[in-house]
Order: sequence, then structure tokens, then C-alpha cells
Amino acid sequence: MEDELLNLSVGEKLNLGGLEQNLVFNDGAVFELIGLSGGFMLIISLEKPTDEEIEKVKENKIKIGFLNDHNYLLPMFQVSKNLTFETFFDPNVYLSKVKHPLQIIKRSSMIVTMLVDSSNTEIKTIRYSSLPTEAYNELIESSEKALNTPEYSENYNKWTNKLQKFSISQLWELTEHKGEIS
Repeated sequence: MEDELLNLSVGEKLNLGGLEQNLVFNDGAVFELIGLSGGFMLIISLEKPTDEEIEKVKENKIKIGFLNDHNYLLPMFQVSKNLTFETFFDPNVYLSKVKHPLQIIKRSSMIVTMLVDSSNTEIKTIRYSSLPTEAYNELIESSEKALNTPEYSENYNKWTNKLQKFSISQLWELTEHKGEIS
């Protein structure tokens, strides 16, 4: 997590200082902090995305919902019915990089959404927006709880593993919708 602006362009390879290899995989999405300046990134990776999929990520309003059991939070994003993604967000993973991740989370509600071709890490589209206020506030509240809960990460992983019995569409139906990313 370096304190510099992302310099990303459509048509270029995603370059996050080697971190992209951990974030880009076949089909899925990752929701992460951008860096020390605050803000978030949603990286949607699809193997050889179609023109239609690229257009949907570029133009559609992206719905955001949280599956929240008052202890843990699973952010989900829906670009279209067949492009729905679960993401994991545990602010404790940033403790090895920064002393106070909550301060970074509170700095900005900006979100950079990218569609990346997972076969070659080429960026297909980028859009900049803000998280809806309700979603951002709940993310801050949940992060504060997570950072103050011993063994949170271990228990969060156990909770998300239990959710694997549900399909993505079933998980989406269980989420509380928190707005849209324009």
C-alpha cells in the first residue's frame, strides 16, 4: 500500500506492484483499499470478457449490497443479473501494512471500478465514483468492529466458508441493498 495515486489506463496491464497477481483470477471480484490516500477499488476479473460484458461494467449502475450478520460483513456487487460478485473485506489484513487502517478507510468513499481480463491482466474499462453513503457508513462501522475484535480474521474466514453452500444468486437475495455506484 504505497501512498501514490494509481496510474491506470484502459488497454494497459494492471500494475499494482505485483499485488495484481493475487487479485486477478479467473472470474470474480476483489474489493480492496486503494492505498494510504484512502478510497477503494473493485476489480472485476473475467477471462476474455465480451464486448457486452465490458459495456455493462462501463455503463450500468452497479448495485451494492451487504450480507451482514452484525459480526461480519460480506460486500456484494451486481452489474447485471449474470454479473453478480461476492467480495471479502477484512480490514485486519491491512494491519501488517499500516498502523491504523480505519483512518485510511475513513479518508474517502471514492471507488475505482475496473474490469480486467484475467487471461492477461489487461484493463478493459475503468470508472470512478463514490460508494453510496449508507454503504460507506456501514463499511466504516463494520471495520471498526472488526479491528477491535480479537481473532476476527479467523472467525470471518469460518463464517465465509459456511456461506459457500449458497449460490451467488442466493447470497445476493440475502443481502441488504445499500444503493448503487453510478
